[in-house]
Amino acid sequence: MDHLPRPAGVDRSPYDVPLLAKTVFDGSDFATYPEKQGWTEKKFQDWHALFAKPTAELLCFLQTWLYFGLLGTVLNLDIDPLQFSREKYADSQRLLDSSKLLPCIQRYINSDHEQDETERGRKAMSLARKIQTSMLSNFKAQDYGDRLFSLANFLLTGQYPDPRNPLIAAADSILCETLHLAHCLAFKSTQVSLMRTQSKVQGPSSFLYKKLLDLGWCPYDLASLRGNLNNSALFYLSLLTRPYEHQAHQIIHPERKRISGDASVGFCTESVCYWRSLNDESYTTNHADDCDKSCGELVAEKAELSRMLCQRKIPLIKIIDSSDKSSTVSLVPFTDGMEYIAISHVWSDGLGNVQRTAIPRCQMLRLSDMVRNLPCLPNKVSYFWLDTLCVPPDKANENDAQNIAIGMMRETYEKAAAVLVLDSWILKQKLEPTNDIDLLMRIVCSGWNARLWTLQEGVLAKRLIFKLAASFYDVDEGMQRVYKNDETSFNVSLKALIIQRFLEIRPAFNQDTMEFDQIISAANALKFRATSVSTDEPLCLGTLLGLDVEEIARTPAEQRMRKLWSLVSSFPHLLLLDSMPRLADDRFSWAPKSFLLRNVSNSLLPQALKVAGMTGLTNLHQWEVTSGGLRVQQPGFLFYHTASSFQQGTCLNEHGKWYWLDTMLNEWNFAEQSQGEQSNVLYPHDRESMQRFGVICTQQKSQEPDLPLAQSGTNLSEFAILVSVVKEEKNVIYARRLCRASWTKLHIQTPINNSKSAKKVSINGVEVFIAESKENQEWLII
Repeated sequence: MDHLPRPAGVDRSPYDVPLLAKTVFDGSDFATYPEKQGWTEKKFQDWHALFAKPTAELLCFLQTWLYFGLLGTVLNLDIDPLQFSREKYADSQRLLDSSKLLPCIQRYINSDHEQDETERGRKAMSLARKIQTSMLSNFKAQDYGDRLFSLANFLLTGQYPDPRNPLIAAADSILCETLHLAHCLAFKSTQVSLMRTQSKVQGPSSFLYKKLLDLGWCPYDLASLRGNLNNSALFYLSLLTRPYEHQAHQIIHPERKRISGDASVGFCTESVCYWRSLNDESYTTNHADDCDKSCGELVAEKAELSRMLCQRKIPLIKIIDSSDKSSTVSLVPFTDGMEYIAISHVWSDGLGNVQRTAIPRCQMLRLSDMVRNLPCLPNKVSYFWLDTLCVPPDKANENDAQNIAIGMMRETYEKAAAVLVLDSWILKQKLEPTNDIDLLMRIVCSGWNARLWTLQEGVLAKRLIFKLAASFYDVDEGMQRVYKNDETSFNVSLKALIIQRFLEIRPAFNQDTMEFDQIISAANALKFRATSVSTDEPLCLGTLLGLDVEEIARTPAEQRMRKLWSLVSSFPHLLLLDSMPRLADDRFSWAPKSFLLRNVSNSLLPQALKVAGMTGLTNLHQWEVTSGGLRVQQPGFLFYHTASSFQQGTCLNEHGKWYWLDTMLNEWNFAEQSQGEQSNVLYPHDRESMQRFGVICTQQKSQEPDLPLAQSGTNLSEFAILVSVVKEEKNVIYARRLCRASWTKLHIQTPINNSKSAKKVSINGVEVFIAESKENQEWLII
């Protein structure tokens, strides 16, 4: 881990990774190297017994193969482990020193490469990533009888305890990430999927995850960060002072991947943080740290604020100094040409007020001083906007004024000269404003970046500025320096990740951006965010998408998401392929119920493709939102099946051609469970009877003119959408979305004889379902 960037003041990695390997990797084929070294095929139970009680020989070999073998294969070098070692003076133990990787990696990036060595390296990295993921799985062992396994195939089962030292396992995983990024840089690829820089070995059993828990990080935060960061970033975080040091996050059963708990009893889990569980009854507005809490408060007059909002004017707050003894805030309506600062903060940090539009005098003086001393604006600013003072809370009973204020939120942030962010963790940092890696890593992992409402504040800002302990940090200026930073250590660890996270905070949500592109960007940006009030999500989404948020706010809270989707004109089909929860409402089975805190297949989100240098989303067409449902004209086909016995794999035949249909039943079952007993949402007919299903192909044009079935592979065009057919009327098929599906063409020559009315036939005991092709079919998903 010595080759990775470290925070300011940390001279070297504190983690001593043992060096066990002694053999020079000889350049053999990576996948079959174990056999060439005498680790021949064995029965599963024999491998399992060896891994349960590993010998020193096995442990040495695993490091030789998985670390130095991978390194040698990708870099095309003969690797002597002793070249990457240092001595631990206390006991003369040899330790792995990965800092010596950097010159080798830089030479690799700068060199020309033969096609065959490139392919060898790519295959080795692919296999190594799969092995790393499997080795931390520890699934229940199955009975494979007398079947023989190579070492590589045994490792891919994941059905064994990982025998490696946890530090060695972490080093192996980090090397995979490092070499993947080095490979992309070597070939100057503009199609690097940044999502793939995220290793899938960051779960509760990994060393770095456990280390962060030991350091007091909340499992709620780590659940989000685990999907948001790579191992290099988790290493970096483990060297930082954690946020909210005064908060003790009590956890139960930290080994479990998913644990439930009631925040009211003081425990934190992956799904809830005791300290973030805000409610109106217990919420307290904080005073400044140096205040004795006797300063009183300044109030924005309810009548004046409501009158200003009802006139569709943005209320601004005039800054004060210590000589001001007024008990009320001076409100001024915004007019063209006025400059003001919009304040963005995390409510759990204590700057909100659920009772009235008021803040302590000490906080007003503190904010005024910040606004007055902002160094990065051409003109001195005398006004600011703060939601606590400018948006009536629920208990003020000013619903009309509150709805108007929420409806004007986009305009409020867009017209501000800058958005000033106050996050308690960032506010404590005494770093120089040019320490970009340290500051941006903290911003990415901050409480501010994990909340719903703060997304729009970052997205819509002309300039995004964070307050530090003694200075200010302009995020956009910092990112310009990041793009120009060519340090090898940074390039092969954190650079791509920071750029990707930055593009989620600062994507384009402007009038020139297509609506379906905006929806995808919002889905990507919200996937690791949360809110204490779930019905706020459609308000924030509506702001980002430029919809009539006031109309959404006037809608009963439980119907707001439905209202939001009724206001958009198009919807990207890519999100129909995502496993997010859906609305149960009639005509909205296609509509996402929430984008928040979900485990998604990031490869399906085109934000990653855009980051990778792709221009536009022309291959990701949108479908039309109508009052009756989601309308599209696409090829597809129909077939009959019983809902209760739907298998993950289904054999279909259409005019003598054979196909295998894979459906994502885990998504289907999850959706069914989330709807409770409302099974009609998924199954409009009796589950035990043969009912009609359909598949809508999502590719633009069929590869075979007579059959709209995509071929197998890894492209988006292979995916389709499984639907439950409700009716067919006037050449329109009405259906409800069930889940994602994909196709494989089977090369079978067996003829099939069936009548035109047959729904299925049996061939050698295998049920084959008869498909009816639908070319250029109009579908309405309801």
